[in-house]
Amino acid sequence: MAIPSEGKLSYARLIKHNVRLNGLTSLIYARGLSSARFIEYKTTLEWLREHAMLRGSAMKVLDVGCGCSLFPSLLKNEGYDVTALDLNKNSMVWQKKKGDKLRVSAYYVMGNGFTLPFRDCSFDSVVSISALEHIVADSQTVIEMIRILKDNGICIISVPVSLKGESIADPLYGVPRWGRRLLGAKVIMKLMKKLNVDRSYAYLERFYSKKGLLKRIANPSICSFEKHVTYWDWLGTEVLFRLVPKGTLTILEFLLAKISHYTKSTGGIGGTILKLRKA
Repeated sequence: MAIPSEGKLSYARLIKHNVRLNGLTSLIYARGLSSARFIEYKTTLEWLREHAMLRGSAMKVLDVGCGCSLFPSLLKNEGYDVTALDLNKNSMVWQKKKGDKLRVSAYYVMGNGFTLPFRDCSFDSVVSISALEHIVADSQTVIEMIRILKDNGICIISVPVSLKGESIADPLYGVPRWGRRLLGAKVIMKLMKKLNVDRSYAYLERFYSKKGLLKRIANPSICSFEKHVTYWDWLGTEVLFRLVPKGTLTILEFLLAKISHYTKSTGGIGGTILKLRKA
């Protein structure tokens, strides 16, 4: 298996892949694709390529909590041997359907993060893109992710962070106030479920504090912390999300992020991408 030829991801390349996977309508609603997700995908692909080059070959990669994201198919396009795991059956059906469409199908497994159904030392790398914050047993999930890594393997995790400290978001997070007032919580929940965004009674979204993140996730007895990237929402995206639901008008959000480069912190909401290595 060859080393991936492209380590860098451009806005144009991601949008093109999104359209191939989901059609032109994905330019309006992209199933969670956002400028923040672009930063997470771009950084993760670069770190994976660095690791692959050190190994001298492409790798076996597990994506924990893949949901209905583009990432498994992006990884397959890069030449990785990909396993995608999620607890939601609908997400797995969606992933297989889209993977078959592009002829880049991964190996799909239903399961939860805190009891991963794999043997020790099964994967070269494990990634989890904006999924850990939805898992109650987040610390145990990281322990499991490290367990199934081969020696010297890497684990890449992205989570939302807040300057206000750790908190739990309400189920309607990302829906503008006018939408809540106009439609009401029950109608919005039904619409989300149809879009495969199920925020039922079991829904959880945690915002981590930047200071306490490593203490909660990086267990020094099993892994070492190597580096991280932190980004913050810019004023333009903050204003946009007050007008339209988060995840819509994808092109406009990408343009705002392109201009701002995520350099200004406004509401104190952002994200961190961590790179851990098995001890």
